[in-house]
Amino acid sequence: MNRHAHLPNWIVIALGVFFLAPTMPSPLFAQEHRPDRHTLLLLHCNGNLLGAQDEKPTQVQGVAFEAGIFKKGAYFAAGNQVYFPSAGNINSIEGTLEFWIKPRWNGNDGQGYVVLRFGVGGGMYFAKDGANNWRSILNRFGVGNPEVGVALNISDWQAGQWHHAAFTWKSDLLKLYLDGRLRSEFQVPVPLNVVNEAAFQLGADFSSFYLDAVIDELRLSDIVRSAQEIQASFVAGLGISSLTLQPNPIVLFVTEEKTPTLTAETNLGTLDIPPESAKWRSSNPAVARVDENGRIAGISRGRAKIIASLKGVSASAIVIVIPLPLSAGDLEVMYKDSLRVWWLEGVPRVETAVKLQDKENPATYALEQNYPNPFNRSTERSRRSPETAISFALPQAGHVAVKIFNVIGAEIRTLAEGQYQAGYHRVHWDGKDKNGNAVASGVYLYQLQAGTFYEVKKMALLR
Repeated sequence: MNRHAHLPNWIVIALGVFFLAPTMPSPLFAQEHRPDRHTLLLLHCNGNLLGAQDEKPTQVQGVAFEAGIFKKGAYFAAGNQVYFPSAGNINSIEGTLEFWIKPRWNGNDGQGYVVLRFGVGGGMYFAKDGANNWRSILNRFGVGNPEVGVALNISDWQAGQWHHAAFTWKSDLLKLYLDGRLRSEFQVPVPLNVVNEAAFQLGADFSSFYLDAVIDELRLSDIVRSAQEIQASFVAGLGISSLTLQPNPIVLFVTEEKTPTLTAETNLGTLDIPPESAKWRSSNPAVARVDENGRIAGISRGRAKIIASLKGVSASAIVIVIPLPLSAGDLEVMYKDSLRVWWLEGVPRVETAVKLQDKENPATYALEQNYPNPFNRSTERSRRSPETAISFALPQAGHVAVKIFNVIGAEIRTLAEGQYQAGYHRVHWDGKDKNGNAVASGVYLYQLQAGTFYEVKKMALLR
């Protein structure tokens, strides 16, 4: 292709996106945990509470068994009383507690529910508290050493939904993981107590704060499990039928890096998957490299395909790498290559705002990729000037500013500024500056600032 060939003033694009219905594989479940040398207690909960290494509870009352993540799970009802010997089954100085949980309560109900209690004053405690926090407490009540813990608000939990939870503890650091992701941690400034109680309790705090939830695949370890091990525990419980990478295509400058979002259709619904859980590869590492964590780096001008694979299912995204400064030829290649991705690769060109509006309310702030991108005269209905749409979501009302900048950071135009209600919004840019003058072809940055939320994305204008 002649890099300096002149583009026509208009291009009629009649795109039809065809969705081929792939054969959906049966959910792929990994095997349940197998005990290793650091496993103290492992409960598969398949019709009983016997440990995988023949550990036996000293008391079981008020527990029923129903469908779990793997086979069966144990439902800890009101009034349950479940105790295990502590010797050889739990370590108060260093360890990991991980499990799947399906509560019969909403996370915002203001009630407390206990997963595990070991000791009382100076002991260990893992629970949801009355302030709707998922939390660990060590050196409980400050007996022996000052109380320490780690917490995460779970007001968005819904009854009947499964979650994977993990807590780790050691003399220097506490961590809390939820659904495979590290969500909270705390540097421990004091020693952790040695707890000498003969037994620990699951599902209640003596005769109160009953768990009222189904538990499956509970494991206690004598070490701090790594983030990779905990992610593997989460992914093991998922039946994955399809994967998606977003955005697609991914446009990078040379030396720029980006980690795409990996989403899976699973037996538990649509979930974001930790990118580190997948295996990644690039079709052309000389153009775009990808590391084991899914982080893509632009190496040189060109086009590559990035593939993520997990549990026998794969997804791909096209990566277009462009240099700076840009020539007219670079923009032409970028524009035509994007169209080729949308047309030949079958990537849907549905505006994200439309997808967002399928939901009742946005849960988080979001700034979406502008559409179309790149944009030029051929994409504007009147064909007199270019136009692109910028969509964003607000979980609550507040002051909003949407601005356009060039690549050296000079402000070009303010598209929106003022009070906006919670919901989904869209503004348009016609390729003009604040004085009404048409700006030159090139790459531009657009910024959303809403309260403390701040995000910048890039787009390309081609005249």
